[in-house]
Amino acid sequence: MEFPPYPSGLRLAGRRVLVVGGGGVAQRRVPQLIAAGAAVEVVSPDVTPAIEGLVASGEVVWHRRPFEDGDLDGAWYVMAVTDDPAVNDRVSALAEQQRVFCVPLRRRGPRHGLDPRGRAARRRDGGGARQPRPAPLGGRARRGPRGPAGG
Repeated sequence: MEFPPYPSGLRLAGRRVLVVGGGGVAQRRVPQLIAAGAAVEVVSPDVTPAIEGLVASGEVVWHRRPFEDGDLDGAWYVMAVTDDPAVNDRVSALAEQQRVFCVPLRRRGPRHGLDPRGRAARRRDGGGARQPRPAPLGGRARRGPRGPAGG
């Protein structure tokens, strides 16, 4: 039996957060991490121009090279968002061993975390089932702008 993930509001202010990968997914995630006060480090041979701008402004540290096992040392949270599933799986496995929170980008197979919007990462080809949204706590689900009767 597979269980749904437990939603968690991680407080990242002042914590070392590692982003493995410097492409479009990283570009979308890094500003959210900065906004949460995280000390963001990106490990990737290349990054997008937007991430380069964040590096130039001092908001992000960039390690211009491929991921190395020691990169997780001292990390509190890691996002594995490369375009190489083997690298993402390696980062995820090491994080699991070291008990570091990790959200890997996975196009297939089980996911260990949710993206910052609270959803399991979706496959680009549109495959995979979406998780149903839970009803609000302490009340009924909304049925539209006009209430339950629709009138």
